[in-house]
Amino acid sequence: MERKWHERYPQKFRCRAVERMNACDNIVRLARELGVSRTLLYKWRHRLDPGNGQAQSEVMIRNSRESTLRKEIDKLINGHLPIVSASIL
Repeated sequence: MERKWHERYPQKFRCRAVERMNACDNIVRLARELGVSRTLLYKWRHRLDPGNGQAQSEVMIRNSRESTLRKEIDKLINGHLPIVSASIL
């Protein structure tokens, strides 16, 4: 029986990979360690947490430059931070 594309890696593996991805600073190194492509990790993260915080397992985004920037972007989008015009700078 042929496996479907989404069954190649178990759900638990994908969740753990995304958790590690959110906690690490070097996504390329993590992808190599896990034996998957960097883009696949990003796809998994998007599917598990498409921006609304409703992941199957609550994935905590830890201290990394990317997560800090993502939080700032979310705040800007939601109107919590003032947008500074380049002409003011």
